[in-house]
Order: sequence, then C-alpha cells, then structure tokens
Amino acid sequence: WNQLSCFLREISPVRKENSRSEQFRSRFIAYSLVRNGSQNIYLSITEKRIHLPSNFFVYAKTCLQLFLQTKTAAGTSANRSEGSSTGGAPTDEMPNRTLVTQVSIESPSARLRDAIFNFESPMPTIPPKGARIKQEVVDSVGEEARSEISVGDRVIVYPYEGHPPGYAEYIAVPDVEYLVKIPDEMSLSVAAMLPSGALWAINTVFHAQKHVESVLREKGESGICKLLLVGTGGLALWAMRIARYYWPTDREKLKIVVACIRDEGISIAIDELKVNMVRWNEDLYEEQLVERTKNACEGPVDIVIDFNATSRSIRRALKCLAKNGVLLMSSEHAENLLKRFSLEAERENHELIPVELGSLNQLKNLVHLVANGEIEPPPHHIFPADNANEALSKIGRGQIHGRAILEFPEEDEE
Repeated sequence: WNQLSCFLREISPVRKENSRSEQFRSRFIAYSLVRNGSQNIYLSITEKRIHLPSNFFVYAKTCLQLFLQTKTAAGTSANRSEGSSTGGAPTDEMPNRTLVTQVSIESPSARLRDAIFNFESPMPTIPPKGARIKQEVVDSVGEEARSEISVGDRVIVYPYEGHPPGYAEYIAVPDVEYLVKIPDEMSLSVAAMLPSGALWAINTVFHAQKHVESVLREKGESGICKLLLVGTGGLALWAMRIARYYWPTDREKLKIVVACIRDEGISIAIDELKVNMVRWNEDLYEEQLVERTKNACEGPVDIVIDFNATSRSIRRALKCLAKNGVLLMSSEHAENLLKRFSLEAERENHELIPVELGSLNQLKNLVHLVANGEIEPPPHHIFPADNANEALSKIGRGQIHGRAILEFPEEDEE
C-alpha cells in the first residue's frame, strides 16, 4: 500500500477541495482501484492526467481493507462448505453467507452526502412485511406482506426514514408500502430520477404554492407575485415543469425569473419553458448582480427558490427579496445556512424555509403524471460507470443539460 500511494502521489497532483463531488470521485476511483486492479488505475491516471482529490487515499485504503476482509470471509465459507459432512453440498446456512457485489446504481440516497460504495455484503433477508428488490425488480415478497406488489414487478423505492445509503444490487425494504410500481414503458433512467430530484422539486413547488396564494390575496386582483428560481440544473428544470403543470391558471399573475449561474439549461429554460432569465455573472460586483436581478424581476421578489443554496447565493437572494418575502431551500443545505442568516433575515421580515423530500403520495402522483406525459422529465445523459470521472468533470464545467445518470452494468455470472 505504501508503494502504491507514493506512486499515485508522484504521477498526479493532489487537490485540496473537499466538496461533495470530490468525495464521490474519491470513492469511485478507490472502488475502481480495488475492483479492477491497480494496473488499470495506473493507466487511467497517466493517460488522462487525473488529479486525485486529497481524501482519495483514505477511501482507497479503507476499500482495500474491506475488500480483503470480505474475500477472506468468502474463502472461509467455501472451505467450510467443502469440508462439511454433506460432501460439499450447500448447507441450509449458505444463503445467508452468500456475498453479492453491490455495484448497480438506480437512484441515489435522498441525502447525497450519504452516497457510499460497499463492495461485498451479505444477501439481505426478506422482511416479513416487506420485500427484497434486485435492481428495479421485486425479487421476493415477505410472507406477511399485504399488497398488490408481486414478484417480477418493476418498482422504485420511496426514500423512507432509515433508507440505507449508497447503491446496492439487492436491497431489503421493510414494508411493501414504500414500493411504487412503474409502468413497463417508463425507462429506468427516468424512473431513477423520481424518488430523488423530482420528489424534492414537487414538494418545493407545493410549499411555494401556499406563499403564492398568500401574496396574491394580499395584493388583490391586480397584483402580481414575483418568483425567482436560482439555477438551471436538474432540480430547477424539474421544478419549472412541475410548476407549469400545477399553476396553469396563475401564469398572468405569476412572474417567474430564473437566475442562471452557468450556461447549463439556459436554452431549455428559454426555448422550452418560456421563462425570463437573468445572468449571474460572478465576474461582476455583488451590487451590480443585485441591481440586474431586480431590473429583470421589475422590483423586489416575493419568493426565492434556491435548491443548491450557498452563502453567496443566500446573501444575494436576501437583498432581492421584498419585505415579508420567503426563501425556500433544500433541507440538505439548510442547517448551517439558517444559523448564519437567520438574524439577517429577521431584520427585514424575511423567512428562510427548509424543504424536506416529498411524501409517498407525491411520488405516486409523479409516476402517474410522468407516465401519462402530463409532466415531461428534463433531459438526462447516461454515463457508463467507467466514465464517472468524465460525468463529474462535465457537471463541474456546466456541460450537462439536465441530469447525469451513472449506469453500472451487471456482472457476468460465473
């Protein structure tokens, strides 16, 4: 291990960043190192000049240790089986000892920072009232389960409390009520977006709807509610499509302006969704950006939606909010931001509201609306797992319009 780490440091500079994308990159490179052997990683790094994140070595060493432990455990189980009195036939205990490789990706954990790789894991048992899922298909159903769900159905899993993080080929769901059937004509790539980004977007739109109605009541019949949506990434594109479906009669009284931070999604927002845009060029002074935003919105705004809130975007949004204005953000980013900006918001009677992931019923509605074509999913791009670095690099440069999806191919059975 010491020789390997020294070699990697020599051929590749180490980044200092510790962002979520860098952590994911570290885990993926570490996974590839252990899974495919060091030689492949050497070639990948030297040919593509990959810059290793600073936390890569921690993840890689941990992965290597886990890999060796599980290989040892598998070998021990095999030896016990061969030496048993049954002449090498499998015993009744073998199914629980069987190790399966967790490599397939369907959709990420609701909390992205929980996304991790586990290389080997015992085959999950079937909960009495639940089911075991292999990829998107029901593999087995518990004896006490009461549901229309049956073996062979294609499903997605609602991210319930205690939902295991990461990606697994097999998962055990404690209750079949968390399973939502998806129609055969719906692609897995579209279905995978629904329990994560789309579910967060629909709940945010529902929260915003309450404040839109309140603002319009206060302003009267001639009043207009102004809403600023920050970003043109996947969540924002979902939110615009969902809002267009649920707010068709309020378009004349609702002015939506999208603040574009990067070029991704601009053409979609302008050409397809017909919304006004304001460019947040980070080369400009803060006062200029605030003034530019107010001009585009024709004055202070009543509601701001910022899915990927940062200190800088929150500070800018608060300067654009009217008195009694509301700022909605993802609860994933909210804890530290609320501590930092609560007092500043109170001085201007602004309200900072963290929005949780949507409900099970909202997920069922999403499946129905998307399957019937009433809500069109944003564009997405599928990358083979081996090209994860390319996907992350393109995301960082704003070259992907919509969502990026990693596809892990099934391993050949041996």
